[in-house]
Amino acid sequence: MSGDEGDESAGLEPDQAEPEGESAPTMPTRSELRATSALAKAWWSLALIPVAGVVAFLVGEGIPALLGYDVVATEAPWWVMVLALLGAAVVMCLPLLVTRRLTRRASGQPGSRTPLVVGTVIVGAFLVLNIVSGAIVLLFD
Repeated sequence: MSGDEGDESAGLEPDQAEPEGESAPTMPTRSELRATSALAKAWWSLALIPVAGVVAFLVGEGIPALLGYDVVATEAPWWVMVLALLGAAVVMCLPLLVTRRLTRRASGQPGSRTPLVVGTVIVGAFLVLNIVSGAIVLLFD
């Protein structure tokens, strides 16, 4: 056994490339890195929903108070309740604008729409609960 035989078996000859379909991993492009970052930010933007919920509650209670109705002591007219619901709904939907923008930036990433779907379900549940509770109050009081 000569020293040349050991060298030939240990390495590949220059004309022997890697098998078809297998390539060395490449660095992600700048747009892929931005999309990945945007997807992470889209998930984090869902943390704005509880904050918006608190502000929506304050708006929903504040509108009747600003119009001179004490919701606890007296029942406000239906149009005041609708106005309060619309104000709270607008505030509650604001985080979805941020999530939507970030999910559009993350398009092309697997699961890029998932944060928007999750946020829409949460906000939709909030709206449905408030509409149903407002309708029950109007119908049975």
